[in-house]
Amino acid sequence: MKIAQNFYLKLISLLLGITLWFYVQGKESVETSIKITLFFSNVSEEFYLDDVSTSDITVWIKGARPIVSNFIRNDNKLDISLKGYKSGKYSLPITTSMLDFPRNIEVIRIQPDKISFKIKPFVEKRVRVIADYKGSISYRIKPQFVVVKGEAKSLENIEYLYTEQIGEVKGAKEIVVKLVTPAGNVKVIPDKVKITFK
Repeated sequence: MKIAQNFYLKLISLLLGITLWFYVQGKESVETSIKITLFFSNVSEEFYLDDVSTSDITVWIKGARPIVSNFIRNDNKLDISLKGYKSGKYSLPITTSMLDFPRNIEVIRIQPDKISFKIKPFVEKRVRVIADYKGSISYRIKPQFVVVKGEAKSLENIEYLYTEQIGEVKGAKEIVVKLVTPAGNVKVIPDKVKITFK
């Protein structure tokens, strides 16, 4: 009987010890850092974002071990709305309120704690259309000029646009051909032309 009592006492002590260990672990405060990816939204269609100083930030946080462990497993992102921003150069502080973390997580430090960027207007350029055609039949392009719209650096070397390649043409006919869109953030208006073969 005494042996059984000792066994149960030891078992209860063990269970209490395990419970206390988990309790202490749950209350233990830890510090760590997490990387947060930046996303920019609501940029006006008239403008584009340029010269962004960084695409992510590092945040040092503190909190109870299980809460922090669970939090750092998340895919952490920060959406920065640029609604209402006009053309210009900006320096934007990153504040704790922007991060929208749970109350039981303390933000110790943010690095970098500000980001810089420029908002620039899209520019337009009028360029000639050249048909990518190797045949001998004469033709007329309409319109002969189109507008390219995009970032200034993407347009600076564009002086003309080619159509997609045109195969063999027999006799008089009229076709609509797409234009080859330049690389980069560029829009062509219109993006098709009409070619009349005589």
